[in-house]
Amino acid sequence: MRDEAEKRYIEIIRGKTGEERLKTAMDLYIKIIAILKIFRTAKIIILRYVKIKILCKNIMALSIYHKEYSGYTDEEIEKRADAKKQELVAIFQEVPFDSDSDLVRVAVLGCGDKRFVKLHKEIFKSFIEKPIDIITFDITIEHLGGEENVVQHGCTLPLPNGPFDITYAHVLLKFIETEKQWQIIKNSYEALKHGGLAIHILDKEDYETVPLEEYKRKIDEENIKYKEIPVRYGIALVILK
Repeated sequence: MRDEAEKRYIEIIRGKTGEERLKTAMDLYIKIIAILKIFRTAKIIILRYVKIKILCKNIMALSIYHKEYSGYTDEEIEKRADAKKQELVAIFQEVPFDSDSDLVRVAVLGCGDKRFVKLHKEIFKSFIEKPIDIITFDITIEHLGGEENVVQHGCTLPLPNGPFDITYAHVLLKFIETEKQWQIIKNSYEALKHGGLAIHILDKEDYETVPLEEYKRKIDEENIKYKEIPVRYGIALVILK
């Protein structure tokens, strides 16, 4: 193809003066640049389309997840809340939490059902003998309508309203594109006060979509302390600041 292009160029400039050849070459150069810009623009549009498609897919998965939870009875929700509490029992036995704050601030990253908003507060109050302020962040909040301290926010972005004593994400990472999961882990850590804990719970089925070993390596590279704690249905990654 390159040889054909060279032949075509030679045919175009044959018999022309030096000035005409220069003008022809410049015209061709301008056309090539224009074509490259079109290809570059098309590439950007395609990449943005792919990203939007992935985001829509994740939001759709979340919507299905939220719809599933909305069908659970209060008793089923309380059982799941109790399972979360038992996970935190195992975590706080391994990593005792102590804060010098008069008000302990907790950021919950993602919430499957509005009934968990109050239950999360009750769970943390059972471990912490201080006043507690809990903010729940979620990329969509329609399913959390009517609850207090709910903020619509994608946790791949830095967390607002910090700093926090605890950031808590229960099986959140599996809903996030793999290339953005590390940013959530990092944001959960950077939003902490000194002495705070970033808690990420992963169920066993999450291991296929969450490269935990890679994230542990990155944490080690940044000289950050963490603990990997077995819990009932999987693993808790607890990062200490």
